[in-house]
Amino acid sequence: MRVKQSPDERKPAKPMLVVVPVHLMDQWITEFETVAKGQFDIYRYHGDHRVAAVGDETIVSGHLGKSHFLFNTDREQNARSVVITTYETLATRHGPGAQKADRINQGMSATQAQQISADLDPKWAKALDGCFEILVADEAHAIKNVRSQITRTLIWLACSFNCLMTGTPTPNGMPDMAGYYPLIEARNAEEWWSEESLKRMNVHHSCNPFDWPNHDEVAKLRMTEKAFRKFILPSSIPPDVQGARIAQVWRNCLIRRTNASRVPFDSPSTIGDCLPRIHSTVVNCRYTAEETIKHEVVEKDLLGKLIDKKAQTYSFSVHRKLGLLTSWLSLPGIDNVANLKTGNIEKYLNTKNFGRQIAKFARPDLNIDKDSENWDQLPAVVGALCDGSPKMRALLRNLRSQVCSAWGRLALSIASLVKAFLEACYHESLLQSLN
Repeated sequence: MRVKQSPDERKPAKPMLVVVPVHLMDQWITEFETVAKGQFDIYRYHGDHRVAAVGDETIVSGHLGKSHFLFNTDREQNARSVVITTYETLATRHGPGAQKADRINQGMSATQAQQISADLDPKWAKALDGCFEILVADEAHAIKNVRSQITRTLIWLACSFNCLMTGTPTPNGMPDMAGYYPLIEARNAEEWWSEESLKRMNVHHSCNPFDWPNHDEVAKLRMTEKAFRKFILPSSIPPDVQGARIAQVWRNCLIRRTNASRVPFDSPSTIGDCLPRIHSTVVNCRYTAEETIKHEVVEKDLLGKLIDKKAQTYSFSVHRKLGLLTSWLSLPGIDNVANLKTGNIEKYLNTKNFGRQIAKFARPDLNIDKDSENWDQLPAVVGALCDGSPKMRALLRNLRSQVCSAWGRLALSIASLVKAFLEACYHESLLQSLN
């Protein structure tokens, strides 16, 4: 579009800002060079002089400021420049915390600096308001808390267009939308609710924009934070009504990507057409009669705790245990005792005889010495680990090849406790085969 415009028609040349979690930075840089090589100048804004480039990107040294050449709006190349940074880098260098620290260093009291920390000082040397044309925020659920340093920093940027990318827009419920509204509503949204504006639309200030037809001008009020907090967020509004109203909002601001989507929109091929074919084999895994009874008992107990009817909240910890139950009937119980999460998983995996310990927990009726390395007990240990897990019994035949060939990749895609279960079974079955 910009190429087709005359110089007089073009907007000021401003770069694009892409904000990502730190582990995705290299991937974004690589994808830009793969998909649009030579079309953009890529700048990495993260780390210091010790950071190594992964491609042809330029590493920005020091802190950006409005005097940087990237923000010279007369430099046409800046319109084809992309700055890629992380949420933490942006907030640490240009967020409320950084502004507060600078004010204190300049002699302002900590109390006074804290009181005014929520508002950006446009004269602040590190302020970047109005410097970027487009903001792209990957994994945007990181900004769902409107009071967080990261969210405030993005709001301060005041970009002309904001693109928020996430697969989980509201992981904890409707309140998560609060962080998005300052970035999706129009700059002059507050004026839409002014007495003069409402009078022109011939509506009262108490009007509910979700009751009006989509084509009516009043419907634009749905896209304001005020409408969200008044007509969607209150807990007194039934969940089905909340859902219907938020769907009306998403209809105006959300693009959902699926295998049937087309990029570009007029492309004859769908995203699914471009994905490699998947060859899969379905293996039916069935519980024994005794296992079925135990599964039903444990599942019934967990389902009864899944939703707190008094607080109307969904328990993700119980949800996790239901997932663990599908791998091994004993996993929820072991989770209660060991609390195997990402932070402490390695400690347990390095524990001597870990497989025997969880086997003893699962089958206390068997004479398993959890502190012994007696090879004669290996069949009982492996049997105890497989008891209650038809999936493991089906997988055990191929377990060594699956784990040995891609254990690192496999471990990243499964729950920590399931990883521990797999590794214990692998270890014990390998010992048995060597015996």
